[in-house]
Amino acid sequence: MISNLHFHISRPTAAGYLDQAVVWKQFQEENATKRPFDVIHMESVGLRYTRSKNLNNLAVSWHGIAYETIHSDIIQELLRNTTEDPASAHALTERLKKVIAEPDVSKGDDFRSKIKIAELKSLILGLAGRLVEDKGHPLMFEALQQIFKENSTFRDNVIVLVAGNGPWGARYKGLRSNNVMVLGPLEQDSIT
Repeated sequence: MISNLHFHISRPTAAGYLDQAVVWKQFQEENATKRPFDVIHMESVGLRYTRSKNLNNLAVSWHGIAYETIHSDIIQELLRNTTEDPASAHALTERLKKVIAEPDVSKGDDFRSKIKIAELKSLILGLAGRLVEDKGHPLMFEALQQIFKENSTFRDNVIVLVAGNGPWGARYKGLRSNNVMVLGPLEQDSIT
């Protein structure tokens, strides 16, 4: 047994999820001792960006189930028949609020202007990270290719921003120049 390894147990929420507020308080109390953490590793569902952004010694794995659920919700919303109940869009918005900070509209407007996104594009989808096969890019590429081909409303109103580096960047560039912008690697502040 490792003598300097300590576990901090916390109770889940009534729904059985990680109680981020309680865990954050435990972290702050422990980190304020004479021996703060050298390195902290968390999954994204364990530590929100709004809390983690000021920690210098943090390594976060942004692959939590909440993001996978949001990915699924986005695909379902894009494929939803427009005559169906739009309640799923509200559910998606609420789920997004649980995992990201509230958006700074002016920051978004500045970024939109900087990279010259046409005003007629009413929905901006973003992909960020390593542009490699094991991150799901073959599926996303195929879905985008199909929906651009089959849905004129999507083609006319959506732009997809791809941030990151990897072999799938070149493939995304080949989709449709007016619907996909491959931006390459960006600083964290540009994509939050």
